[in-house]
Amino acid sequence: NEIGDDRFTNIIYAKKIYKNSVIVVDFGTATTFDILNRKGVYFGGIITPGIDLSLNVLRYKTAKLPLVKFKKTKNVVGFNTIEAIESGFFWGYCSMIEGLIKKIEQEQKDVFKIILTGGNASYFKGIHKKVVLIDEFFTSKALNYILNEYVK
Repeated sequence: NEIGDDRFTNIIYAKKIYKNSVIVVDFGTATTFDILNRKGVYFGGIITPGIDLSLNVLRYKTAKLPLVKFKKTKNVVGFNTIEAIESGFFWGYCSMIEGLIKKIEQEQKDVFKIILTGGNASYFKGIHKKVVLIDEFFTSKALNYILNEYVK
């Protein structure tokens, strides 16, 4: 059993701040969800393709779709190809986040606090009422905490 250093670091820092019942969603090359259960024990996680990775794959593995920069959109439906990709990615990821949090809470029979981190975290401000922290640099702060606390 193995967990990446970034995910391990995030969950240790999340436990320090919130003690238990927290999900860290990290928007990196992969979008990861790491769960700290009500007992403050790491329960496991979910790994999905990252936003930028997926946008690049869509561009380079399709015949004519352009490379689009990720952005927050107002409308769910786009009125041209670029808007359709932008809205599909933004609202698709919003729905994925909301749906996975709901499934985790159902399985765990618990209510979780949500931390969003990574390069695209700020785009999701206001998408879920259980988000308690949005910090693109959470992993760096977590690493700093671990170095100061445990490395002498």
